[in-house]
Amino acid sequence: MERWIRVAGGKTLSLDFECQGDDVVRMMISGDFFFYPEEGLERLESFLVEEKVWRSDDPEGVIADYLKKNKLRAVGFGPSDLAFLLRGLKC
Repeated sequence: MERWIRVAGGKTLSLDFECQGDDVVRMMISGDFFFYPEEGLERLESFLVEEKVWRSDDPEGVIADYLKKNKLRAVGFGPSDLAFLLRGLKC
């Protein structure tokens, strides 16, 4: 399943997720952005699934804290954009 939005500057942010039953088992973030370090994107995707961030009362804060603690940086989208895609996520 896929969700996407246009973020500031007309860029696209896409969230592709895979379900097994009622559980999200995989996520992939793609679009018009850069992520530093590059391998951190896979760690972020795993974190989102393992911690079920879409169920959080403050997904934006959880994402921002994770990025900061792990010294990761996204150029082209922010935690609020990703949180928007996660809100209400259901299989």
